[in-house]
Amino acid sequence: MIVWRNRVWGAADILDLWPESCRFRFRRVHVRCQANALSMSRVGRWFALAAFVEAVTWAGLLVGMFFKYVVEAGELGVQIFGPLHGAAFVGYIAITIAAAISLRWRRRITLVSLLAAIPPLVTVPLEVWLRRRGELSAPCAGVDVEALGSDRRDR
Repeated sequence: MIVWRNRVWGAADILDLWPESCRFRFRRVHVRCQANALSMSRVGRWFALAAFVEAVTWAGLLVGMFFKYVVEAGELGVQIFGPLHGAAFVGYIAITIAAAISLRWRRRITLVSLLAAIPPLVTVPLEVWLRRRGELSAPCAGVDVEALGSDRRDR
């Protein structure tokens, strides 16, 4: 659903605005529920949590490595955050793959989400970007996206 000029426009309303001869240009239609526009799906919430935990453990590991190699204060930070970050990284990858399948992400978004786990602290801005685009929302219940002839994610 799209809210424009204080009116809720559905996919059918939008397609009715263009003449039949122009409709072939609009191969893909973005469809979201009005109630679901601001909320995330369960998998989306798990993805957001995994992205945050992965970033926090990455930061903790970087601080631990700073104290180990620069300050030479000991290995305690690396011993704590090393295994935590390893588990968070594997969990983030697993949840990203689950979210890509469940939320029908395009390959490019899936690849960017997987690669975001490698540089430090990139998963949090990625999660914010995905949430703003509506990629963490579930498909609208009751709307037959296939009948519209497209996937809601191709924009």
